[in-house]
Amino acid sequence: MNKFLILFLLLVFVASCSGKKEAEELRVLQFNIWQEGTQVEGGYDAIINEIIRTKADLIALSEVRNYNDTNLSERLVASLKKKGFEYYSLKSQDSGILSRYPITFQEALYPVKDDRGSVYKALMM
Repeated sequence: MNKFLILFLLLVFVASCSGKKEAEELRVLQFNIWQEGTQVEGGYDAIINEIIRTKADLIALSEVRNYNDTNLSERLVASLKKKGFEYYSLKSQDSGILSRYPITFQEALYPVKDDRGSVYKALMM
């Protein structure tokens, strides 16, 4: 009898825990943007459209170049905003992070050296 009571209480506990919380989903996209989309016609617009299509919450970009002293992160955020999508980003050197959540801190953990890539850490609200 004791075993059945413990089993019953355990089932009630599990059922009550699973019923209270709704599952949260975080969509992550890792995206090699191939020299900021400059290698194919319409590449930049394709990057914007893919971000929108995937509904990604957090996006890790590779091959960010900031050509001609530009800030790709700012350009992406502005282009997405024009289409009604709110993203946040901070300038980086060769990798980029876009987020639906404000970025409060970002740093390179493995700095760029001889264009071999970098690893960034970002904290979001």
